[in-house]
Amino acid sequence: MCDLKPFYGIIHKDLLEDYTHWGYGDIDLCYGDLSLLIDEERLSRFDLLTTHADRVAGHLTIIRKESKYTRMCFQIDNYKSKLMHGNLGLDEHDFTNLVRPSMAYWEYVYRRFLKKTFRKVGLCMYDFMRIPNWIHNLFSKSYMREYYTSLLPKNGEVWYLDLKEHKIYNPQNKEIPYLHFLFFKKTPYCDTPNYWKPGFYQLGGSIPTSGYILFSNEKIAYKEHL
Repeated sequence: MCDLKPFYGIIHKDLLEDYTHWGYGDIDLCYGDLSLLIDEERLSRFDLLTTHADRVAGHLTIIRKESKYTRMCFQIDNYKSKLMHGNLGLDEHDFTNLVRPSMAYWEYVYRRFLKKTFRKVGLCMYDFMRIPNWIHNLFSKSYMREYYTSLLPKNGEVWYLDLKEHKIYNPQNKEIPYLHFLFFKKTPYCDTPNYWKPGFYQLGGSIPTSGYILFSNEKIAYKEHL
């Protein structure tokens, strides 16, 4: 399914007749206020919006229907063969190389010269890309920014959803557009003991329209007051 994401605008062309944009995401997300990413100004200025600094995010990307990005999937090298052979991550790898060809250069600079230094002070590629992305977003039709929606949860950290305001906040009380549960689950992408041991959590009964839902690596819980 991930490999097919860049092709959704073509596959579902008939369903998009009355829409100006299309996009894709993941099912392990809890949405907050998406206007942090998707607003009238950005929709009019950019043809592609995504939530990672160093690649086109597979968990949320929005594309203008009448733009080069809708048909860019056909420029993926050997795309027919790749679609027939397993999960290659075309959405975040091959598609990124087309949308942002310079990303390979920035990855090389970071890994070759800066990675060790950045990690010593608790920084990563996302932080390095702030200046290149600031310049990129001034002149490009694609908007790339890191929203830190897919972080590795540590013991004691809590994210919360304000049900009345429809907003999500991270452990530093900063609002984010959505929370991606990638690293809350056991995943081959990261070796950590801080994951949901039962595999998932479910809130019992109906959920009120006010109050808060709390997310941590230990549980998901509802609280009337923080």
